[in-house]
Order: sequence, then C-alpha cells, then structure tokens
Amino acid sequence: MDPKTRAVNSADRRLIHAVARASLAGIWIYQGVVPKLLQPATSGELDLLRASHMFEGHEETVLPLVALGEIGFGLLLLLLWRQRLVLHVNNAVLVLLLIGAIVGMPALLGRAFNPVTLNGAMVALGVVGVLATRSSDGGSRRSDSG
Repeated sequence: MDPKTRAVNSADRRLIHAVARASLAGIWIYQGVVPKLLQPATSGELDLLRASHMFEGHEETVLPLVALGEIGFGLLLLLLWRQRLVLHVNNAVLVLLLIGAIVGMPALLGRAFNPVTLNGAMVALGVVGVLATRSSDGGSRRSDSG
C-alpha cells in the first residue's frame, strides 16, 4: 500500500475509533446520570432493581452507586483512550447484563429501547472500536496495556 493511502486509512481508523469510543462513553455517562440520578422515581430504574431481588430493601441506596459505576466506566473509556482492554470489558459486561435481563426479567425485551437493542448496539460499537485499533495487516497497532 502506498504511503498516502496508508495515511488516509490510518486517519479513517482513528476517526472510527474516536466515534465508537466517545459514543460508548456518552451512553454510559448518560445512563448513569439521567435515569438513575436525575429521574430515579420515574425512569423505572428503581423498579428494575426491586424486580431483581438482589438488593432487597436497599434499592434506593444501591441505585446511586450503580449510577456512579456507569459514570465512572464512561470516564474510563475516555481516560484510557488507547487501551483496548476497556472495550473488551465493555463488551463482556454488556453481554452479561443482557443475559441477566433475558433470564431475570424477560418482560423487558418487549419494551422500546430494551436491553437487546441498547446492549446490542453498544457491543457493536465496542467491536468497531477494537477493530479500528488494529493495523491493516491484521496485527495489533495498539497494545492492551498502552
């Protein structure tokens, strides 16, 4: 591949990676702030925690902690920009959450913006982010550690 084409491809990959990673970070931060911190009573988040039976009687205490975890993970996606490991963790966590929703609360699957559509789209963005950090020869352009 000639140097000019290689430079264009590299710039394209950086842009694709940036869009995927910034989108994921924005979604995680939004999901932590808006439904969990700003609108916990009307968003249904407390109802979901209650239905899970994981934190019986402590849902109102746990919800802000979950929100902080989501916000923190969104910030990690931005702060650890070059580390693909964060994208792999994103994908694994979202798949586990999806399995938990399917098994524990199958009624959620019929709702608009359900776990299948949201988690599926977020996993797709994570995969795009990982693929965009690989060089065109199939090797790794960025390491998981830096």
